[in-house]
Amino acid sequence: MAIYISVPEDVKAKIKSMKSHTAVKIWDAVWEANPKTNLTQVQIYYWGLKLNQNIWKLKDNQLESAIKILKKACEDGVKVKIIDTPVKDRISSLAFMFTGILDEYGECVCELAMDLTWKTNALKYE
Repeated sequence: MAIYISVPEDVKAKIKSMKSHTAVKIWDAVWEANPKTNLTQVQIYYWGLKLNQNIWKLKDNQLESAIKILKKACEDGVKVKIIDTPVKDRISSLAFMFTGILDEYGECVCELAMDLTWKTNALKYE
């Protein structure tokens, strides 16, 4: 039988104050403050996502949200190029390039790759 332990408001405030940290670091801070807690890492991770959702979920549509995030990054001075991709068989996609990394490392890098395990795709097409 599962027992749900609610996350107290002070822990939620701690999570929110550490929004720039990884879930592991947030969990470590929660655990350090109260090593006898009945809270779980999963709960802390969930609230980290939930409380900071306004940063990464700007629209309900994932594609529109990603484009909005990239455009905001451009406004903030990040060198990003959004590459037009055709819609084929009603499937939309997004391609982009961080051009700043080329400015900095372009002469000495022969290959760059991005790991697609960010779990940003609720439809499981990644």
